[in-house]
Parts: sequence; C-alpha cells; structure tokens
Amino acid sequence: MAKSLVNVQTLLLFRPVWMNSIWMWRAAYYLHNECTFGIQ
Repeated sequence: MAKSLVNVQTLLLFRPVWMNSIWMWRAAYYLHNECTFGIQ
C-alpha cells in the first residue's frame, strides 16, 4: 500500500516535467516546420 502511494506521489511530482517536455517538443517541431517552409 505504501509503495503504491509513493509511486503516485512520484508521478504527481514529475508530471509537470514530462508534460513540459512534451509541449516543448511539440513547440520545437512546429517551429522547425514553419522555419523550413519559410526558407523554401
């Protein structure tokens, strides 16, 4: 029981980190596409 509680707390602690990394990756992907099409 305590182990699962620790896992939940760990997920809640690191959730902003991986969510931010996903949004940063998507933003970089869209900016890369816009720059590529803009150059062409």
